[in-house]
Amino acid sequence: SRELRQKSGLVQNQFNKVLKTLESRRMIKSVKSVKAKNKKFYMLADLEPSKELTGGPWYSEQKEYDVDFIVALHTHIEHFMKKHGDVVTSKEMVKIVKDSGISNEVLDTSNMIHLLEILVDDGIVERVDHEERVFLNGHTKTGDVDISELQYRIRPPPLEQSNRGLETPCASCPVRNQCRPGGAINPIVCPYMSEWLQF
Repeated sequence: SRELRQKSGLVQNQFNKVLKTLESRRMIKSVKSVKAKNKKFYMLADLEPSKELTGGPWYSEQKEYDVDFIVALHTHIEHFMKKHGDVVTSKEMVKIVKDSGISNEVLDTSNMIHLLEILVDDGIVERVDHEERVFLNGHTKTGDVDISELQYRIRPPPLEQSNRGLETPCASCPVRNQCRPGGAINPIVCPYMSEWLQF
């Protein structure tokens, strides 16, 4: 606000009065920044501040990094994916989180990808690569993939080396519920089964 006051040419008292009048008429609003916590920024009341200014959904009203919120979201996503066992897109996960009511913040696809990628880095979730995506969805569309359609699944537990030859991949397959002889997903074209048979 110091920069605004200097450009306006008003003395401090007049400037404060003008700001209060504009705020009371809902023409402007003050916004705090996560990068400059002691500075006030003013903008038109009908505009939304950028994520660079507010920190996005990961920051609390006090502009502190909200670790508890992020942990709660990670836990909810992980539990949902373990319970349902299906491959989900980042777009579907946005709707699932919204419908759950766990977040008052409006999360978009890029926010969800950020959360899912942290779970990928933690080894809890894995991204389904393009070749698997074609196999899992039973289609052969190629080309660039819309980021809202990026797919994730719970990372299957590693097979113990001693049990590996005894346990078929079907036991830990993320799409076993969709597998059927003659279907788009079937044992004959299954990359997991082929790998297991080569063992």
